[in-house]
Amino acid sequence: MRVRAKAGGLGKAYGSVSVRRTAEGWRSVNEAGFTVAGSTLPGAAGMTPIELLMAALAQCLAISLDHAAEHEGLALGAIGITVRGHKAADLPARVARFEALIDLAEVADAARRTRLIAAAERICTVSNTLRGVAEIIATDARGDG
Repeated sequence: MRVRAKAGGLGKAYGSVSVRRTAEGWRSVNEAGFTVAGSTLPGAAGMTPIELLMAALAQCLAISLDHAAEHEGLALGAIGITVRGHKAADLPARVARFEALIDLAEVADAARRTRLIAAAERICTVSNTLRGVAEIIATDARGDG
């Protein structure tokens, strides 16, 4: 399967996510109103920004695995993905490496598992974004400055 990149410009816009600090702590809310509790400490109630990033990668890979399997006429059944991030030793602060351990418990053929995982990596928008350079534009929401 070949993937062609669009030449320049922007594609479809995704929905937005808002983050607010409340009396109960950090809250991330999508346009549908679903809320995720935020945290500044790993292992605390809520997810840290890095944990949210790892969850996004794991979920995107899982969805992409389903798409790749459907293309082969296969139903995967259970999928388990654990993502670990490794912080860079130098500055600026960033994650230097992500490792995704993927368990396709119901796919016995090792070659098929390898093929599906490779396809999922190519399909996954999050992994493609992490490998590339996304433009980030942060502006003052009040716009009076």
